[in-house]
Amino acid sequence: MSNIALQIERTTAGSVVDGANVIFETVVYSSGNISYNDITGIITFNEPGRYFLNWWVATQSIASACGVVFSLSSSQGDFLDGNSPSKLGVVPGVGIIDVVASPVTLSLVNASDALVYYSAIVPVTATLVIIEDDVPEIGPTGATGATGATGAGGGATGDTGPTGATGATGVTGDTGSTGATGAIGDTGPTGAPGGATGNTGSTGETGSTGPTGATGSTGPTGPTGATGATGATGPTGATGETGATGATGTFEPNPFAVYVQAGAVGGNGTQASPFGTIQQGVAAVSPTGTVHILGGTYPVTSTITINKAGVTLKGYPSTVIQLQAAVILFLVTGSGITIDGLTITSDNPYAVEFIQLAGTNHKLVNNVIFGPPQAGPSTGWVVNRGFLTQGNVVNLIAQNNILYSLRQPAYFNPNSTGHIVNNVVYNSRGFVVDQAIFVFSGNSWGSPENAVDIALLVGTITGPPYDPLTDLSANNSDASISDQR
Repeated sequence: MSNIALQIERTTAGSVVDGANVIFETVVYSSGNISYNDITGIITFNEPGRYFLNWWVATQSIASACGVVFSLSSSQGDFLDGNSPSKLGVVPGVGIIDVVASPVTLSLVNASDALVYYSAIVPVTATLVIIEDDVPEIGPTGATGATGATGAGGGATGDTGPTGATGATGVTGDTGSTGATGAIGDTGPTGAPGGATGNTGSTGETGSTGPTGATGSTGPTGPTGATGATGATGPTGATGETGATGATGTFEPNPFAVYVQAGAVGGNGTQASPFGTIQQGVAAVSPTGTVHILGGTYPVTSTITINKAGVTLKGYPSTVIQLQAAVILFLVTGSGITIDGLTITSDNPYAVEFIQLAGTNHKLVNNVIFGPPQAGPSTGWVVNRGFLTQGNVVNLIAQNNILYSLRQPAYFNPNSTGHIVNNVVYNSRGFVVDQAIFVFSGNSWGSPENAVDIALLVGTITGPPYDPLTDLSANNSDASISDQR
């Protein structure tokens, strides 16, 4: 057995452009006739055989709506894909290749259509394991060899051994058959008179039956017997004719479940016949209802106001909303409104926020919000923002969002409150707190790094939830904090 095996890992964040190799910096295990170049990311098989391969890559984001794809590509034409529709998570893959003639080279390639960022919040960002399927086959049994020659004769006969002990007596055989009966002897003489009476002889045979006597009179009628069991059911009669089919019913639009599909025309908001714009869906939904924004790209040039209590805007993995004018995309007022699972961007950097919030108990969850790239240092960027609170917003929750390539991911105006939890932010100038009270926890920071992660402006309170600053930093992945209070 060759015992060929290789395990390599990547332990840093960063990114990989489309078409480039994943670079694993660490060789965890290597055995046998296989080698790895940690500069080029190329593995070389130096021995033919069948190899089992298992890999995964932890990703943070990709500037594409088509998911993430990584593929193993070999010099002999193998191309094994591993993919995921999610931009944030793990892209797995598994496969088998036969190396027919060595050497053969292999590398793990970003086969997506855009730059992919590795996860910045896990210690290991990629792993590849290769094991040779090296079970030997047992060949057929060889022919029996020739019998060896008999040894030389002429040896002396040994002495006779002592007589052994007498064995136990055997089992007695079966009794033989009875012999034939002898002849009957002569009859003896008649006895004297007055002897005892002999035994009664056996009863003779019964005589024949006499003729039948006359029939007697009929006796009284006996009681009625029990009712007999019910007879079997007769066969079922023929089925009657089918009645006429009733009129076809109709599905009325449900104002609590409204559907929108980019490009649809003439719909009524049902899943079978959706509206074509988000504005139509928001206008039709009832309070506490959901607007399902199905996959597609939605260009927007005017502000969409959401002011019905408890309404949810629900996106899907390929839902992309593109702002194409210098206006606020979503103006959220009222109470209890949720924006969930949308990918939001713009065709140009605009000096506005994508989402502006007023009111109470709103949620921004599971969204990806990013701006187009801007040249030069971030101090000179157009002030585009992911979201902004008006004054006196109460209990805003922003959780599990990814925000990047923005001047500011969020700006919190005076007297607004809430929680900022488990978001990923990078390539920005960080969250800005202006006399607001927000609890930050579990947030992390990708690459390129932010100028600062959290900025506390003049007039913002001292003490909890911001002080001590060492705790604020430790609770948010060692955040860099600009304290201007």
